[in-house]
Amino acid sequence: MLFSNGRTATIGPRETVTGAGKAIDTRFLLWFNGNGVVEKYWIPTETGPDYLLTPCLTPLAPFRNDVHIITGLDNPSARMPGPGNDHHRSMSSLVSGTSFTGRGAGGPSIDQVIAARIGGETRFRSLQIGDVVSWIALPQIVLVPAMAWVLRYLDARLLLTVGLATIAVGSWMNTGLTHDWAGDDFLPSQLVEAVGLALGSASLVTFGVANMRPAWAITIAGLIQTGRLLGNEIGSAFIQTFVRIQEQVTSNLTGLHLQTGADLTEQRTAQLSQLFGDRASSLGHSTGEAFLTLDNLVRREAYVLAYIDAFWIVAWVLTAGLVLLVFLRPPPPNHLTPPRLRSD
Repeated sequence: MLFSNGRTATIGPRETVTGAGKAIDTRFLLWFNGNGVVEKYWIPTETGPDYLLTPCLTPLAPFRNDVHIITGLDNPSARMPGPGNDHHRSMSSLVSGTSFTGRGAGGPSIDQVIAARIGGETRFRSLQIGDVVSWIALPQIVLVPAMAWVLRYLDARLLLTVGLATIAVGSWMNTGLTHDWAGDDFLPSQLVEAVGLALGSASLVTFGVANMRPAWAITIAGLIQTGRLLGNEIGSAFIQTFVRIQEQVTSNLTGLHLQTGADLTEQRTAQLSQLFGDRASSLGHSTGEAFLTLDNLVRREAYVLAYIDAFWIVAWVLTAGLVLLVFLRPPPPNHLTPPRLRSD
């Protein structure tokens, strides 16, 4: 791994420290080069520690003792028959080692496998950057400034109700999740939730400010900031814990119906064993690979059901929040939202 933190770094095989003498946390970065590279400029022709650096690897020369170049790997999943063309199958198996399902990879990518192992040691289990994030941010960038004008004429409680209801609808849309869903399938619900977040957050802040006195300004600002940060951490921790436990429960309950010797289990095992046995590069015992594949399928569906339950929880919590809004009293006369004070 390479680190760039603006300080002199000493990177050794046994110890990695910053210029301040502090250990650097373990991180895994997966970088994808979309159109590939010319192999002769990237892959060394020699093996062992004395390999010659290729033109593409030359910038790594200062760190060559700490960098492992792995070549000669094979990914049989990219060649297995199935939906799509060679491009679809290759891209799906690239970092997952699983076949293309028609909508995406048939299993988690290597970065998510590693995140499941060491992600609990960091603040965020994993971070991904993609186009969907841009589409989520766009409605909020456009709507939040517009809400400042709209709230001058509409009760903040009304827009807060609309905002929470919109987010609940977005969560409900995600309860139709299947293992075939890919990034684009989440886009409609994410757009709906982005609109709801813009309405809800602007209305909530406006309602809080309209209710405060000047002497309370610092306290209210601190309360909003604490609620924003702590609420996000509590919500993320709850959902992650719920999904993890629910997956274990669902896997166990589903596994009770997969009994060795049962007709359906034996039929599926035989089909998978035949598939793996026909592969020229099949490793290990084909029956063992078949059982492992069945186990992965059960776990995959268990995660899908766990996430569906999580989306239902979010939707019902937001619905309960709508009930609580009934008990909110209107703010005192103010300059932000009705009942407004007239400016002279």
